[in-house]
Amino acid sequence: MIRAGLLALLVLGYVLPGERVILQLTTLREKQAPLRVEATLVDGDPDWPSRVHFELHPEFGFRVSEENGGRWLVENGRVVAASDQKVPAWIPALGILVLKPEEALRAWLEWARIDIAVNQLARCGESDCFVVGGREAPRQLWIDKDRFEIQRWVAGRGNGIEFTGWTDWGGSLRFPARIRIVDRDETFAEFQIDRVVSDTNLSQVDFTPDWVRTRPANPLNP
Repeated sequence: MIRAGLLALLVLGYVLPGERVILQLTTLREKQAPLRVEATLVDGDPDWPSRVHFELHPEFGFRVSEENGGRWLVENGRVVAASDQKVPAWIPALGILVLKPEEALRAWLEWARIDIAVNQLARCGESDCFVVGGREAPRQLWIDKDRFEIQRWVAGRGNGIEFTGWTDWGGSLRFPARIRIVDRDETFAEFQIDRVVSDTNLSQVDFTPDWVRTRPANPLNP
């Protein structure tokens, strides 16, 4: 009985090294498709747009368009091209949700200043999560232990993003139903995800500054 209890503690206490977590993410995302995401900004400044589109690519970053014509291109957590010099604070860091190449994942984690040498376990809702960076670190990435889905990014000083309600969109695409940006431990902006579809036609040419400079008649039409 003592041996069985000890074995259970060892199993429950085992935590994958951070390096292994990154490799597992890479493996599980081997067939990750580019995604088009339609969202509604349901909480935030009333002057902000309500309808927003995101296009995410597992290799080339993501782009943002909103109903008033604003466009932004994001790579490795940085806005590299914009239709307006002022970058909206409501744009969430979504790249980590689909990034596939190991070097791209590592580049994002380096940009976010998360120490992948440290990894611990913690409860996240009804699940257990790996906390890459460590539970006491100022910057952390929370990843569901079983599904390897990103649950939370802690950016320090009470700031970060929560990805909740992971859902099967169209029966096969896993993506959060809500995305909440937190500022000083309070909700700064919240998105309700309305639609997620794959789009294998999205390619590297779609993630260039030329796209930002193009102003379509319908701002939400790529």
